[in-house]
Amino acid sequence: MKAEPSFTISDLAREFDVTTRTIRFYEDQGLLELSQTGAAAYLQPHVTVSA
Repeated sequence: MKAEPSFTISDLAREFDVTTRTIRFYEDQGLLELSQTGAAAYLQPHVTVSA
């Protein structure tokens, strides 16, 4: 089984042309689920979207 890629908050912010604070806001609102490993937080490819 292949390991799924993960993305840092900075990677996501750069990819979607938003600030890292925006990514943190989405996490706080429950729109993104990030995994914390040490000082870095990563987003796995599956994104939970709440209605």
